[in-house]
Amino acid sequence: MYYTTSNFGRWALKMKTCQYCGLAAEMTREHVIPSWYYKGRNSKSGAGFSEKAKGKLVAGELKIGDVCRQCNNGPLSALDGYGKDLYARHMAHSTNTRTSQNFIFDYNLLVRWLLKLSYNSSRMTGNDVEILSEYREIILGTAAIPPNLRVILKCVAPTVLRNGLPLPANAEDLDATHRPDWFRIGAFRVPGFDTAHWALRHVSINSYFFQIFVPSQASPPTASDMSSLLDALERDSDPYVNLDSKGEVQLPDAFMSSFTHLKSHMEQFPVAYQMPRSDLVERLVTENPESLYLRISRSDIESGLLDTTLNLLTELISSREVILVAKDKLEISIDGYCEDPRELIEIPEVVRFIRDLDMQWPHWLLFCDSQKPWFRLVFFCICGKPLPDGHVELDMPTIKPTFDRWFFSLNDLSNEFAISIEDNKRASKKIEMLIPR
Repeated sequence: MYYTTSNFGRWALKMKTCQYCGLAAEMTREHVIPSWYYKGRNSKSGAGFSEKAKGKLVAGELKIGDVCRQCNNGPLSALDGYGKDLYARHMAHSTNTRTSQNFIFDYNLLVRWLLKLSYNSSRMTGNDVEILSEYREIILGTAAIPPNLRVILKCVAPTVLRNGLPLPANAEDLDATHRPDWFRIGAFRVPGFDTAHWALRHVSINSYFFQIFVPSQASPPTASDMSSLLDALERDSDPYVNLDSKGEVQLPDAFMSSFTHLKSHMEQFPVAYQMPRSDLVERLVTENPESLYLRISRSDIESGLLDTTLNLLTELISSREVILVAKDKLEISIDGYCEDPRELIEIPEVVRFIRDLDMQWPHWLLFCDSQKPWFRLVFFCICGKPLPDGHVELDMPTIKPTFDRWFFSLNDLSNEFAISIEDNKRASKKIEMLIPR
């Protein structure tokens, strides 16, 4: 960001760098969800959803202010125009199970539009920006779509109640109780698939559920990575179709009902939808504290009672909403030993408690504030022993299994809750704080 003068005489314009073309220019407001989607919708159905917004649900249109006028009014506007036409022809109408409808599209324009939506959304949330920013030229149409990028399409059907159960509706079901009516952009994960070289983004528009597998261009996936992706797709039991340059597919059967689809989204953001599972979760998400302190009592330490601490820690991994608030903020203290002249690592009951706790809840990398004492205490209790001079001797054979356990737990959480590559890398680097220099 810098200041410059122009033809406006003595007026100084504040110039920023456009996140698409990379040129310094006066910025405009770019819609995350195209403006045409909001028009004609009432305030309730037109409400946006943003992980960064307080309360998550926002009544206004979501916008970002880092795109120049030339990009915004030029190629990006043209992509939104194509999306509007595609929406009117196909996506404005719900699909059902046992459908025989065909989806006709321009592969180049569709992929660039989906990437543009994903890149705009990622910059608002701070997730997957690193990989998606590599696709700016592709979005603008000045570079080709790489052949290892994959797009698949699934369908969400209206909901019909059968024997009291919400199920995907057939074309014959005229009494559907709930229809898919939304425009959402976000991250997803595939069980058993390593996303280190990928940004996995979904764009959900009414019945149409696009999943985009976006490979890194700076650190491209290997042949083994591509094989792993194909294996993961083969294991996917949901009906889907691959989208390619042929430009026409028959829509797959719905993989779930709109009610089930909405419910799965709401469960990841319980406070936003006013259904928190505990007072702790509601307070944590609502107040969004700078630090999260948890105290362990001496009585729990000496009795070896993990339940109270584990119950509180388990709340932190109960939903994506909680994780996004609590990550990097956790600090734990142990009460009741102020009068004890020994260091905590010299107290056998403390060491045993921390080791047992770690075996039950090894998620320190994502949640711990690496600048606070607790993180190092956990490490030294597991991998070290105190020396008479006040130093700690590391038990080298225990270090790798400990780090492996922490990395596996980090990757498991990242996969289950679609934690971004940026957050995963930042959490992984906390290990550096523990390695003696």
